[in-house]
Amino acid sequence: MKTINDEATLNGIKYPCLLRYRASNFYVFLTAALSIFTSIYSNASLSSITLYIIQSQIKPTQSALQGGNMDMFSDDAVVYVLSSFYLSGLLLGSFMFGWLGCQIRQRKYLLLIGTCASILAGGALMVSIEYWMLFPAKFLQGLSNASIWLMCTALIADVWPQSKWGSMIGFILCTYPLGMSSGLTIGGVIFEHANHKACFLCALGLSCWTLLMQLCLIERCTIPSDWMESKQDTPSLMIKLEFQMSVLNMVYRHIVLSTFLLPCAVSSVANGWLCDRFGTKIVGLTSMVISIPAFMWIGVPHQSIQSVVSALVVSGITLSGISVSAIYSTIKIMQKIMLQQQFEKTKQQQQQYQQQHMPAIFATMYLMSGVGLFLGFFLSKLNDIIGFFWLCFVLSMLLVTCLPLMAYFPKGKLFPKNSSQTGFSASTSKKSIVNNTRPESFAESILSDDETTLGSSSKSDCNVTLESKSIIVIP
Repeated sequence: MKTINDEATLNGIKYPCLLRYRASNFYVFLTAALSIFTSIYSNASLSSITLYIIQSQIKPTQSALQGGNMDMFSDDAVVYVLSSFYLSGLLLGSFMFGWLGCQIRQRKYLLLIGTCASILAGGALMVSIEYWMLFPAKFLQGLSNASIWLMCTALIADVWPQSKWGSMIGFILCTYPLGMSSGLTIGGVIFEHANHKACFLCALGLSCWTLLMQLCLIERCTIPSDWMESKQDTPSLMIKLEFQMSVLNMVYRHIVLSTFLLPCAVSSVANGWLCDRFGTKIVGLTSMVISIPAFMWIGVPHQSIQSVVSALVVSGITLSGISVSAIYSTIKIMQKIMLQQQFEKTKQQQQQYQQQHMPAIFATMYLMSGVGLFLGFFLSKLNDIIGFFWLCFVLSMLLVTCLPLMAYFPKGKLFPKNSSQTGFSASTSKKSIVNNTRPESFAESILSDDETTLGSSSKSDCNVTLESKSIIVIP
């Protein structure tokens, strides 16, 4: 097989340097995963030193200006206001970058803008000497996170086929708890043994490395399709696991917190594969049924540390199953809504329309996750009022309310089939009649959702019924 350099020499075409690697599926996945990991790591590590910045940089300055009056704002009030600015930036960024992602074909530019905004937000946080300087920094941090999360998921959707989205969503979601756990533990260690500036420099170095990888990325839409023929690289399982383990090895403190985050990260990969294999409804319902008693188990008072750790591990695994299945189901439902508006167009035009408007779908999901993140922050304050057990009980009851909805809307029931599909052929699948032949495997016949046309148009319903009676099922 001729290499890409040989083709360039023969055809006189100047290919970009290392095109095969910079446009490969693995490089796109690695860049997207590292970008999300870096954004979460920066948020967690910088948020842990925000109170120190307020006490060491802002309050002394305010005390000198106010003549010793340091009690203008309480720390809790400042944290609430900063969270509001972060949520505002996240919501506005989801709307803005979701719309821009539908207008601009290349996701790379918006991803670069988000990473640069994250670096600027961290720098503004470090040089803050007054309260008002913290607010635009948090707002900019929310904007950058919206851009990074949206464009990274859009990059994944552009490269991988829809049949692999469940696994890819699982891989991407595992970077969130990894980034959170690494940011809290590594940032805490650096802050304890060095200072808050070293914590910022660590996040800055990781952001610069991510920015360099984003600059080297080549999107498929910018090059002719024949340049990448027979060069479709998919990341092997060992390479993915090595990347995850290299991150997991850095987490060595906050063991109790990690017993929830790390199983959630690892199980996201397995739950994504299970969604591709068995469907989102089975994975989501099973995970939710197990997670309801697991959350109440966490809040039981007077437990041993072994019991608490076991409850956290089970909760982390089941929560990842709920998250992956919910996101995957939302993508499928919104795709059906979009395709219903384009039913008169060809299949290729529908695919182009669907790919162009994928950022809008991801923007909607991140809007909901941002609202849930913000509400969860205030809901956690109920711990001081009703106690930890009843807080866990309330969270479990919220999941109970979702069970009837997930059980009532099975696959295909939310959207009725086209009215043109009538009669016996619309309700018969491969599981009932497969041209009088035995299927390759029992699992394939059960799990298949594709519909088949029974006989030719000249056959009547009576003939089809007679044919169906002559089938002999061989066990």
